[in-house]
Amino acid sequence: MYKRQGPQRRLAPAKIPMLLVNALHDPATGHTWARQVAAQLGPAARLLTYQGWGHVAYSHSPCVKAAVERYLVDLTLPRAGATCPAVEPEPFGIG
Repeated sequence: MYKRQGPQRRLAPAKIPMLLVNALHDPATGHTWARQVAAQLGPAARLLTYQGWGHVAYSHSPCVKAAVERYLVDLTLPRAGATCPAVEPEPFGIG
């Protein structure tokens, strides 16, 4: 069983480029939380907002996937305030 260890603490500023990705309509981790985390991490961190729904944006959007891969390959962050448009999911059983 998970046992809470105490109150949440502020995060230390990031020392290396950090990419955070969050869907605007994420049922598990609210977008407000993601904005707060990015603000606490400071200028070395960047929040990329997927304008759609769901918890894992990487597999939903070619735009998110490209930004994440640019970050993983050469630590290139998207511009501040960057967003990726929502993508209509494929119907069940297709694709």
